[in-house]
Amino acid sequence: MFAGRRFVAEFPRHIYVISNRGSSSSTSVIVLSSKGSQVVAKDKPVTGDVVSRSILPSWLECDVVPVTDKSSAVSEVKPLRLRKIRPFSATTLSIFHPNPLCVATPSRKNAIIKHLWRLRVNSSYRKHQDTRLVTSGDVILHMLRHTDCVFGNIFTTRKSLVELILGDSSLRSRFGRIQLLDRHLLRYCLRGTSTTSDSIAEVTIPNPSIPSNPRVVIALDNIRYPQNVGNIIRIAIGLNVDGIYYLRGTADPFDWKVTQVTGGLQFKLPYQRGGLYFGFSCQFP
Repeated sequence: MFAGRRFVAEFPRHIYVISNRGSSSSTSVIVLSSKGSQVVAKDKPVTGDVVSRSILPSWLECDVVPVTDKSSAVSEVKPLRLRKIRPFSATTLSIFHPNPLCVATPSRKNAIIKHLWRLRVNSSYRKHQDTRLVTSGDVILHMLRHTDCVFGNIFTTRKSLVELILGDSSLRSRFGRIQLLDRHLLRYCLRGTSTTSDSIAEVTIPNPSIPSNPRVVIALDNIRYPQNVGNIIRIAIGLNVDGIYYLRGTADPFDWKVTQVTGGLQFKLPYQRGGLYFGFSCQFP
């Protein structure tokens, strides 16, 4: 149907370039063609008149609105849309409830949950802390009644333990806060062990102290198993010794495994740590 006809596509013979190099106020309009380039407007604002006369080709009809102000040539900026941001992060959600008898269910990534976990499994982390763990409600109550140790946070799944501790006015200065905790979170803190417990708490380590003239002192040298250290401490308490000297290489006497054996009584026994040379004098009968 197109026989005998030849179609010739016409293309624009000029290319228009708007250059804005150097400074923001210097703008040039350059026309590129096969005969060379020509500067139409240089070092002056590109207004609608310049665009209509020089930039637009003759075959294109367009109504150009004159632009005299640079700010009016900028497209309208869309207003920012407010995002729905949570007022808190799950990791910083407090583990404590205003009512200690209400079960708290914080995230497993909570800072206190991580701290309890690292305090139990990481020995290098424990070296830089002045607290240790206690993992039994009965031991916690026994230590509150028979020692002078101070607890930090106490978490338990036993509602009766919370009521008992809060009901005793003489124990209110012996701990920081007590909270009824979800049993799954408690198992999470004690994961990796065969021991089942109903409570977990932080207790402050007492400062080293030995009487000036002790009568009987027991020295533990390179005893690495916590259960053996706990049994020796129980015997030492039964013999009414004046103190215990822990030499290097001996297991941590305030570890939660030792506390399970001793019932926490090592916290009231005077102790000292060091090498083979004792820092105190002994009085022999």
